[in-house]
Amino acid sequence: LITVVLPRKLGPHDYGIFTLVTVIIVWTEGMIASTFNGASIALLSQEDEWRSVATALMRTCFFVSAMISALLWWFSSDIASVLGEPRLGDLLTLFVLDIPIYVLARACRNIMTGIGQFRTRGRVSAVYWCGRLLFIVLLVQFGFGIRGAIAGTILASLVELVFSMAYLRISVVKKSAYSAG
Repeated sequence: LITVVLPRKLGPHDYGIFTLVTVIIVWTEGMIASTFNGASIALLSQEDEWRSVATALMRTCFFVSAMISALLWWFSSDIASVLGEPRLGDLLTLFVLDIPIYVLARACRNIMTGIGQFRTRGRVSAVYWCGRLLFIVLLVQFGFGIRGAIAGTILASLVELVFSMAYLRISVVKKSAYSAG
């Protein structure tokens, strides 16, 4: 449905810009999240006290994704210049907010997989995809354009993260007792 609504509401040029900025962000998020996928699931499935491992994982994911987001934010105008699309820089500076949120949400999915909570993981995925559709379509329909589509994506990631952390009852702030040694 998103691919039906957005081209019509945004027009071909703006839809192309949205697609370009989305590809940059999704590629970045995927690279970061995939770095932690296999090892985190394997480690969590072997631990009796998974919450301390999960907290350490969440902190590491946050640190790495925040640093990469900051770099992407810093170089956003350069990226826009290289790609020949001046509006891309401003849109990237907004969309980089999704990177740490998305990566933390994916870490939560890995935690659920590692501790055997497959049904909950599926529900959280459904919350993300339904929320993404709803938020993007509503914000674009209300006239917020590309920024609305980006905000809708960020809101969907945030809702998934909140649901996941509430279910898992873990904190990124709380000190972890886990030591990888």
